[in-house]
Amino acid sequence: MAGEDRCDAGVASASLREMCQRWSERTLKEVVLPKVRRSRETLQQIMRIWRKQKRADLVFATLEVLRKDGNIKVEAPVYTVGISTCADAKQWQRALKLLEAMQKAEIQANCFSYNATISACEKGAQWDQALVLLESMGHMKVRRDVVSYNAAISACEKSGQWQQALILLEAMPQSQVRRDIISYNASISACEKGGQWRQALMVFHGMLQAQLQPDVISCSAAISACEKGGQWQQGFILFESMPKAEIKPDVIFYSAAISACEKGCAWQQGLMLFEAMSNDNVQPDVFSYNAAISSCEKAGQWQQALRLIEFIARAEVQPTDCSFNAGISACEKCGQWQQALLLFESMLNTEVQADVISYNAAISACEKGGQWQQALMLFDAMPMAKVKPHVISYSAAISACERAGQWWQALAFFQAMPKAKVQPNDISYNAAISACVKGTQWEQALMLFEAMNKATVSADVISYTAAISACKRGGRWLHILMLLESMAAMMLLDMCSCLDES
Repeated sequence: MAGEDRCDAGVASASLREMCQRWSERTLKEVVLPKVRRSRETLQQIMRIWRKQKRADLVFATLEVLRKDGNIKVEAPVYTVGISTCADAKQWQRALKLLEAMQKAEIQANCFSYNATISACEKGAQWDQALVLLESMGHMKVRRDVVSYNAAISACEKSGQWQQALILLEAMPQSQVRRDIISYNASISACEKGGQWRQALMVFHGMLQAQLQPDVISCSAAISACEKGGQWQQGFILFESMPKAEIKPDVIFYSAAISACEKGCAWQQGLMLFEAMSNDNVQPDVFSYNAAISSCEKAGQWQQALRLIEFIARAEVQPTDCSFNAGISACEKCGQWQQALLLFESMLNTEVQADVISYNAAISACEKGGQWQQALMLFDAMPMAKVKPHVISYSAAISACERAGQWWQALAFFQAMPKAKVQPNDISYNAAISACVKGTQWEQALMLFEAMNKATVSADVISYTAAISACKRGGRWLHILMLLESMAAMMLLDMCSCLDES
């Protein structure tokens, strides 16, 4: 790049650079055409300037002026530079038009022209267009090389088309094209994005069989695929194999491995990996921290989660909503409502915007700690923070009122749900029914139970138990027998469905 800059500085005149900064169609006609007629190198200089600036519009306009003039023959390499500029600017439509213009001008498009166009489609996530171009190369008797296939596989990878990516990978030997590390990495990433961990590992092992040395990208993509598939053990095995392969893990690799442990509820292994980052002189980023915090949250290790959040501040890493949410949820699961509220308040004092997950976790923490007034205050604060409550928010608020024996508050929240266009679920119904039972409002409880059935929300053992308690308080013994029979039938159906699944 430095040599190219010096070349441009020595060859391109000041007037040419000024023209490139303040162009117009008239300028192109009056300045570019005469200069290009005198020297073909001028056109190459202009195209290089456009490419550095990623000005696909100017490339397109320049070539259009030359086409209309008709007196200057534009060679294939100039079009290729123009197409590459469109690719850099993610202007895949213009790249296709330039390739079409070459064909109309009867200029033979070569492998480089096609590869640049496929790359433009790849950057524009146009996988179908990329495949059409790759196929048309065969029809036009243009030899496809490894760059052609890699660009097409990457286009499929970016668009989540993992099946197409694998088809292309398999087709490469048939076209006498040797697969390289980029071919395999893009295919593994395609499988990872498509949630196909088995396929990702098959491609990874195929890479080893082809005697290609995996790099950190290969391993990171394979581990991430295992993470998404809940196969943390497989991811951990891959991680442990890295030193033998003399691969130095980076922050992306560590984050994927920690996240795999988080998905597998292996928090100790996740923390071990997190601590190993410093030994490898790898600086954790926010994704590494979030994966480690989430791992602690799932395992109920609230102290460890809070310790990691403290480390984020010391490391001068900007926390995200995921960082705080996982920490609040960890405290909520362990009944640490005071800690949950402290963390929630500290979140509000940062630039991180609290979302519905943040509020839900804080409300649930208050509910489990018997702090129903705090829970309602948080719920009431949501509209002011421009956060819309959903079914979990309402269910947590209803449960908080139910635990505190505030049946009228619980019923008020439940009745507000349809007005807010929020559909109650089984947890909402169960909490509201239980609240009415505790408040000796057995008629309200039975009305809710009947409404639950009409709303096609499946009643569970908790629903039936609460309804039976309501009947008992109201002395409706015949109704109790009917509910017991219905509950027995429901439990029998559940047992049968479990047997069918097994």
